[in-house]
Amino acid sequence: MRTISCFAIFTLWTVFVCLGSAQGATLFNDTFSPQQSGWSFTSPNTGFMGELNNNSNVAGVTLNLPVAGSDPNASLEFDLLLFRTMDGVNCCTDTFTLQINGTTMYRAALQGGGGGSTQVYTNQGATVSLTSNWVYHFVVPHAIISGNNTYSFQYSALQSLGDEAWGIDNVTVDANPVPLPAAVWFLGSGLAGLGLMRGRRHGEKIKHREG
Repeated sequence: MRTISCFAIFTLWTVFVCLGSAQGATLFNDTFSPQQSGWSFTSPNTGFMGELNNNSNVAGVTLNLPVAGSDPNASLEFDLLLFRTMDGVNCCTDTFTLQINGTTMYRAALQGGGGGSTQVYTNQGATVSLTSNWVYHFVVPHAIISGNNTYSFQYSALQSLGDEAWGIDNVTVDANPVPLPAAVWFLGSGLAGLGLMRGRRHGEKIKHREG
């Protein structure tokens, strides 16, 4: 009975680990209502970071995120907002650059209200989708380091603020996002072990009665 109880506790612990692994941990989340700390620039608007323009305020913003431990399986998610006549590749190409810890993860000219085509120059595994009204949604897998992590968002070279501007919103950094295969394996191992012990004890009871 004591052995079965130990395996029952182990199984419950395995379920807990699986659920925790599947959910991951959110290290940072900012919807700018209000703006969270860690940014190099205070947004002139509430509800998103922006409007930004290198001729009016800043060419880019940086998030400084201290983390206690390293993680090779982190994920950055955010929305990139393009306002008015932002250009893709044409006579007046505008270029967006994302850097994480000094490494360029994504660099591209993105089609906006000013026309032109999208051209990606660098992409280190980012998934980018155009949702609506020139809003691009980014999911960027990356490694975080123990200590301060930097996330740099830059856009250049723009025309006047009245003509072109950009911003970011819904910025989230997650650690260990959904490693389900390993979690399911541990859960299956715990349940199999519990079933094996129960079957063994049942067999011992039968032998005892026959003896």
